[in-house]
Amino acid sequence: MHVSDEDLELYVLARMPSDQLSFVEPHIANCNSCASRVSEVAELAHRTLRLSRQLEEYGGVERRREHRIPCEDPGEMQTFSPFSPIRIPVQLADVSRNGLRVRTPQPVYRGTIVQVRTRGALVLGEVRYCVTSGAKFDVGIQIQDVVPKHNT
Repeated sequence: MHVSDEDLELYVLARMPSDQLSFVEPHIANCNSCASRVSEVAELAHRTLRLSRQLEEYGGVERRREHRIPCEDPGEMQTFSPFSPIRIPVQLADVSRNGLRVRTPQPVYRGTIVQVRTRGALVLGEVRYCVTSGAKFDVGIQIQDVVPKHNT
């Protein structure tokens, strides 16, 4: 029996009760699958903590110069860093002249180049931030180019 993702997270964050450590540590030492998952969980936890610190440093001060226009349009996002053929469903939250905020079911790392498909346009941009928002993630995208879709 393998260690659950929740227990691996507790282990990585040093929050696992000591009575469970006697089972988890020897299992991880002898199970390549769980040892590999520990590395993945540790990397994700490290990135999440780093993003949390960046959010704390942000302090909620608005940095956009342009007015944000709220929207609730559905779309799809595809990453290019590294390239992935997978299209992630997104919900557009707001847009400004140079930026776009979308809500995604999974995190997207800062610096990732993305393509967002909406009903009216194809947007190419760079992820500037990704923060948790309940069970989803708010992703801020600096717009590099917009190609309007033409209805034929």
